Amino acid sequence: MQTVMPHVEKLLVFLASPNDVITERRYVKDVITEVNRTLAAERGVIIEVVSWDTDTFPGYGDDAQTLINAQIAEMRKFSLFIGIIWNR
Repeated sequence: MQTVMPHVEKLLVFLASPNDVITERRYVKDVITEVNRTLAAERGVIIEVVSWDTDTFPGYGDDAQTLINAQIAEMRKFSLFIGIIWNR
């Protein structure tokens, strides 16, 4: 008997925010982790958060925002954009 693996779609979520909302950023990541743990598999999806603090690497030659944009800011590949702002 052959086991068929279910199809799982990966949904990318772009999390954009400055560094003054660390707690709120953690809330977003915690909620996504909980959704993946409890609901996502039975719905055939997995949600992945992409953000500057975990998905970029250091570079040189341009300002920091330009380097980040070059690495992760191709918006057409994301299913959802979450922007958090506060003082900055």
